[in-house]
Amino acid sequence: MTNWAKPFTGGGKGTLKSGEQVRITQEMLDPRPIGFYAQAVNYADVERQLVPSDERADPSYSGFSLSLKTSELDGNFKLIHEDP
Repeated sequence: MTNWAKPFTGGGKGTLKSGEQVRITQEMLDPRPIGFYAQAVNYADVERQLVPSDERADPSYSGFSLSLKTSELDGNFKLIHEDP
């Protein structure tokens, strides 16, 4: 999802490169969530890969976040760190 400094949220689909790491930044209120918002650990590189340059250059553009289904997270990622 792309974030904007105006009443608009954009988005699209993309594929992260193998080895990319993500950080789940939200508190889990549901013990069995269907999805997560995540932040790419290598934010700048992933942003260049996923967000078109014309959107990144727009003065109203204010970043992006990842939305992952639990099944994608479970099937394509492995846990490498968990905060206590």
